[in-house]
Amino acid sequence: EVEFQRKNIPYKVPGGGGFYDRKEVKNLIAYLMFIANPLDELSLSRILKTPSWHVSRDAMKNLESDAGSRKCSLWDVFQISENENVAKFTQFIKKHMTEFKRAKLPDAFREMVADLKYREYLNDLYADRKEEAAKRIAVINELEHSVALFAKGRKKADLSAYLLEVQMMMNEKDEDDNRDSVTLMTLHSSKGMEFPVIFLPGLDDEVMPSKRSVDEGNIEEERRLFYVGITRAQKRLYLSWPGTRFLYNKHRPVKFCRFISDIPENLLAAPIGKREAENRETALADFFKSMQEKLKNGMSTNAAS
Repeated sequence: EVEFQRKNIPYKVPGGGGFYDRKEVKNLIAYLMFIANPLDELSLSRILKTPSWHVSRDAMKNLESDAGSRKCSLWDVFQISENENVAKFTQFIKKHMTEFKRAKLPDAFREMVADLKYREYLNDLYADRKEEAAKRIAVINELEHSVALFAKGRKKADLSAYLLEVQMMMNEKDEDDNRDSVTLMTLHSSKGMEFPVIFLPGLDDEVMPSKRSVDEGNIEEERRLFYVGITRAQKRLYLSWPGTRFLYNKHRPVKFCRFISDIPENLLAAPIGKREAENRETALADFFKSMQEKLKNGMSTNAAS
C-alpha cells in the first residue's frame, strides 16, 4: 500500500481500511507525532493507553487542572510531575526525542518499538488468540520496513519528513472509486471473485505455505488456498517472489513456494526461474549498451570541440 501511494498508483482494499488505518500503526504513529511535537495532546491521550502507562483518570484531571492554572501545556506539567508513572512516561519520551535526533530514523524507530515492548504487549493482549497476535505483529514488522524504505537513498530522512509523508498518505482520498485501480486482497477474501489479471507476489516458501501450517501438518489446506489464488485469473497470472527478504533488520535468501513446482511447465510462460535470469541478463545488457552510448557521445563531443 505504501509503495502504491508513493508511486501514485490508485488502489483499493475491499471491505477494509488502508495500512495507516490499522490500530497498531495508528498507535505507533501517535508516539512519533508526540515525540516530534509534545504539544499534540490528541496523540498524548492515545499513547498513554497503548500500552497503558497506568496514569489514572484522577491523575490526568489533576495534571490538566495544574496545566490550566499555570497556563502551560500538559507536557510542561508532565515534566515536573511527582507521579511515578507520569515520570516514567516522561523519561521514555525524552529519551526517544534525543534518539530521533541522534540516530538514523529506522534505527531510532526500531529502538522505540523495542523499548515499548510493543510486540510483547500484543502477545499478552491476544494470549488466547495466537494467530491474531501474529497478524498484528506482522503489521509492526511491515511498519518498521516501510520506515527503512522511506529513509533509503534520501538526503533528508528525519522524523519530521517521515511524518509529513505519512500525513499526506493518511489524508489522501480517492475522488473516483470507479477508476481503474489495483485491488488488494488476501487469498481468503478472493474466494468467489475473478479478475482479468492476477499478481501473486511474495511467494516465499516460508510464507506460502505458512510456517504454522507446516508445523501443524496443514500443508494441503495451504495448497488449496494457493489454488484459489491462481484460479482467480481470467487471462494472465503473474507469480513472483523476492531474491531476498528483509526481516528483523537482516536480509535473508528466499526459496520460492513449493507449490509452484506442481504447475505443469507447459502452462508457464517460461521455466521456473528462467524469466528472472532473462530479466537480469537484459538489465545488464541495457546497462552496458547505455554506457557505450554515453561514452560514444562523449567522444564525439570532444572530437567536435
